[in-house]
Amino acid sequence: MELSINKTLQHAASLHADGDLREAEDLYRAVLRQQPDQPDASHNLGVLAIDEGYTKKALPLFVAAIQSDPNRELFWFSYIDGLIRDGNFEEAERTLLDVKQAGASQAGVEPLERLLAQALSTHEDSDHPILA
Repeated sequence: MELSINKTLQHAASLHADGDLREAEDLYRAVLRQQPDQPDASHNLGVLAIDEGYTKKALPLFVAAIQSDPNRELFWFSYIDGLIRDGNFEEAERTLLDVKQAGASQAGVEPLERLLAQALSTHEDSDHPILA
Protein backbone atom coordinates (compact mmCIF):
# COMPACT_ATOMS: atom_id res chain seq x y z
CA MET A 1 0.00 0.00 0.00
CA GLU A 2 2.77 2.46 0.96
CA LEU A 3 4.57 1.89 -2.34
CA SER A 4 1.33 2.59 -4.20
CA ILE A 5 0.80 5.79 -2.23
CA ASN A 6 4.35 6.93 -2.90
CA LYS A 7 3.97 6.28 -6.62
CA THR A 8 0.65 8.11 -6.65
CA LEU A 9 2.20 11.06 -4.84
CA GLN A 10 5.11 11.17 -7.27
CA HIS A 11 2.74 11.07 -10.23
CA ALA A 12 0.53 13.76 -8.69
CA ALA A 13 3.55 16.00 -8.03
CA SER A 14 4.67 15.55 -11.64
CA LEU A 15 1.21 16.47 -12.93
CA HIS A 16 1.14 19.44 -10.57
CA ALA A 17 4.51 20.65 -11.85
CA ASP A 18 3.27 20.25 -15.43
CA GLY A 19 0.22 22.38 -14.67
CA ASP A 20 -2.37 19.59 -14.74
CA LEU A 21 -3.90 20.79 -11.50
CA ARG A 22 -7.24 18.95 -11.74
CA GLU A 23 -5.62 15.54 -12.20
CA ALA A 24 -3.04 16.27 -9.50
CA GLU A 25 -5.79 17.32 -7.10
CA ASP A 26 -7.74 14.13 -7.82
CA LEU A 27 -4.67 12.03 -7.05
CA TYR A 28 -3.82 13.91 -3.84
CA ARG A 29 -7.41 13.45 -2.69
CA ALA A 30 -7.30 9.74 -3.59
CA VAL A 31 -4.24 9.35 -1.36
CA LEU A 32 -6.01 11.15 1.48
CA ARG A 33 -9.02 8.85 1.11
CA GLN A 34 -6.68 5.87 1.61
CA GLN A 35 -4.53 7.52 4.28
CA PRO A 36 -6.21 10.63 5.74
CA ASP A 37 -3.13 11.67 7.72
CA GLN A 38 -0.67 11.44 4.81
CA PRO A 39 1.30 14.68 5.29
CA ASP A 40 2.72 15.04 1.78
CA ALA A 41 -0.71 14.72 0.18
CA SER A 42 -2.15 17.31 2.58
CA HIS A 43 0.77 19.68 2.04
CA ASN A 44 0.80 19.33 -1.74
CA LEU A 45 -2.97 19.78 -1.93
CA GLY A 46 -2.47 22.96 0.11
CA VAL A 47 0.20 24.16 -2.31
CA LEU A 48 -2.16 23.42 -5.18
CA ALA A 49 -4.89 25.44 -3.46
CA ILE A 50 -2.45 28.36 -3.11
CA ASP A 51 -1.55 27.99 -6.79
CA GLU A 52 -5.23 28.32 -7.64
CA GLY A 53 -5.73 31.32 -5.33
CA TYR A 54 -7.61 29.53 -2.56
CA THR A 55 -5.51 30.48 0.44
CA LYS A 56 -8.25 29.87 3.00
CA LYS A 57 -8.63 26.29 1.74
CA ALA A 58 -4.86 25.77 1.87
CA LEU A 59 -4.34 26.72 5.51
CA PRO A 60 -6.18 23.75 7.09
CA LEU A 61 -4.34 21.43 4.71
CA PHE A 62 -1.01 22.82 5.88
CA VAL A 63 -2.15 22.41 9.49
CA ALA A 64 -3.07 18.77 8.78
CA ALA A 65 0.38 18.17 7.28
CA ILE A 66 2.05 19.78 10.31
CA GLN A 67 -0.04 17.72 12.72
CA SER A 68 0.98 14.54 10.90
CA ASP A 69 4.66 15.46 10.70
CA PRO A 70 5.57 18.51 12.81
CA ASN A 71 9.29 18.12 12.13
CA ARG A 72 9.11 19.00 8.43
CA GLU A 73 10.19 22.61 8.04
CA LEU A 74 8.65 22.84 4.58
CA PHE A 75 5.19 22.33 6.05
CA TRP A 76 5.73 25.15 8.53
CA PHE A 77 7.17 27.44 5.86
CA SER A 78 4.20 26.81 3.56
CA TYR A 79 1.80 27.48 6.43
CA ILE A 80 3.52 30.79 7.27
CA ASP A 81 3.52 31.78 3.60
CA GLY A 82 -0.21 31.00 3.48
CA LEU A 83 -0.87 33.09 6.59
CA ILE A 84 0.97 36.03 5.02
CA ARG A 85 -0.97 35.65 1.75
CA ASP A 86 -4.19 35.51 3.77
CA GLY A 87 -3.31 38.74 5.57
CA ASN A 88 -3.04 37.05 8.96
CA PHE A 89 0.19 38.87 9.75
CA GLU A 90 0.10 38.51 13.54
CA GLU A 91 -0.26 34.72 13.38
CA ALA A 92 2.41 34.56 10.66
CA GLU A 93 4.78 36.58 12.81
CA ARG A 94 4.11 34.45 15.90
CA THR A 95 4.53 31.21 13.99
CA LEU A 96 7.68 32.45 12.27
CA LEU A 97 9.16 33.36 15.65
CA ASP A 98 8.24 29.92 17.01
CA VAL A 99 9.90 28.06 14.13
CA LYS A 100 12.99 30.25 14.41
CA GLN A 101 13.24 29.49 18.12
CA ALA A 102 12.80 25.80 17.33
CA GLY A 103 15.90 25.98 15.15
CA ALA A 104 14.47 26.25 11.64
CA SER A 105 16.97 26.78 8.87
CA GLN A 106 17.89 30.38 8.16
CA ALA A 107 17.61 29.67 4.43
CA GLY A 108 13.90 28.98 4.90
CA VAL A 109 13.25 31.68 7.47
CA GLU A 110 14.87 34.65 5.73
CA PRO A 111 12.62 34.71 2.64
CA LEU A 112 9.55 34.53 4.88
CA GLU A 113 10.85 37.37 7.03
CA ARG A 114 11.30 39.49 3.89
CA LEU A 115 7.87 38.53 2.57
CA LEU A 116 6.25 39.38 5.90
CA ALA A 117 8.07 42.72 6.13
CA GLN A 118 7.01 43.58 2.59
CA ALA A 119 3.41 42.55 3.24
CA LEU A 120 3.29 44.58 6.45
CA SER A 121 4.73 47.60 4.67
CA THR A 122 2.22 47.33 1.85
CA HIS A 123 -0.62 46.75 4.31
CA GLU A 124 0.33 49.79 6.38
CA ASP A 125 0.60 51.94 3.27
CA SER A 126 -2.88 50.94 2.11
CA ASP A 127 -4.39 51.47 5.56
CA HIS A 128 -3.02 55.01 5.82
CA PRO A 129 -3.35 56.69 2.46
CA ILE A 130 -1.75 60.07 2.14
CA LEU A 131 -4.39 62.71 1.65
CA ALA A 132 -3.69 65.09 -1.22
